[in-house]
Amino acid sequence: MATPQESSGAAAHIDTDLYSRQIGAFGLETMGKLITLRVLISGMRGVGAECEVEFYIDARKAKNLILAGPNTVVLHDPAPCEMRDLGSNFCLTEEHVKKGVSRAEASKNYLAELNQYVTVDVLPDEKLTQEVVSRFDVVIVTEAGNEELKKTNAFCRSASKPVGFIAANVFGLAASVFVDLGERFVCLDSDGEEPREVIVAGITHERAATVHTHTDKLLPFQDGDFVVFREVQGMEINDLQPMQIRVTGKHSFQIGDTTAFSPYVSGGIARQVKMPQTIRFKSYEASCRAPVAAGEAMLIVPDLGKFGQSEQLHLAFQAVLNFRDRNGGNAHALPPHPLDAARAGSQQAAVAAC
Repeated sequence: MATPQESSGAAAHIDTDLYSRQIGAFGLETMGKLITLRVLISGMRGVGAECEVEFYIDARKAKNLILAGPNTVVLHDPAPCEMRDLGSNFCLTEEHVKKGVSRAEASKNYLAELNQYVTVDVLPDEKLTQEVVSRFDVVIVTEAGNEELKKTNAFCRSASKPVGFIAANVFGLAASVFVDLGERFVCLDSDGEEPREVIVAGITHERAATVHTHTDKLLPFQDGDFVVFREVQGMEINDLQPMQIRVTGKHSFQIGDTTAFSPYVSGGIARQVKMPQTIRFKSYEASCRAPVAAGEAMLIVPDLGKFGQSEQLHLAFQAVLNFRDRNGGNAHALPPHPLDAARAGSQQAAVAAC
């Protein structure tokens, strides 16, 4: 992914009129990174086509990938268009089906019209290899079985330059998304919220100094947060390096030693500083066996009345993906059969026993 130097250089070439709203939402630095991204999308049925117009930048709001303006989006799906694809991929037409055009080629022209600044191309290779994957910053895979997902994720993790990996699948009314950004992904903003700040009412003059804040609102900080000060009178504490705090009450927190400074006189504002955090992502293979993230008790529970459903869905998804493996990586390789549910059910039992 883009280095800070590359991002700052790219930011100078941003069309600020076109991307003004995104710059307001993401910030110029993030936009500078976004316009350098090279993204590969493998699988151009419904989910793959939707990735073209709905790439999840964060957990709360979907943004149009091509309209957002990455440098390059490359499509991969050599399979010919089928009539049933027309119900999910809005880029395809009956003419594509008649001519036997590949789903990637058929989608290219429509998607390329969305943004003149984005290069939309087709990957002609039949298979994703280590060499192919290493050309990109992010690889999104849909319509693949477990073995293919494990292999592609391994390619991304072993690349000399970090390659982000996203696996997305839709199963009827349920869906799953897996994200792996590597062993040492540096997150600059963990929550996307504006940094919080409080008005300072006093700072003690001691080795473990306590900062008292106005009592008109509760302290918005947490243990381990970092803050900087400004507009403090007397104590020479303004514009120093961020200080880590320990919350001691509803309106107070401790900082470091202030005995080297002059006593506090009046005023001041303490503002939160978001420090870079290194996140260690698990591989796809490891997450299939143990899907719950480190430090969490369970998977996300979207409906509090259905505890355990997320774990049940995970087992069901694994059964379907394993079924794909047994049918050449394609869940649609065989006509529907009354025994398919039983066969997938046996796969689910096998996964649960692991």
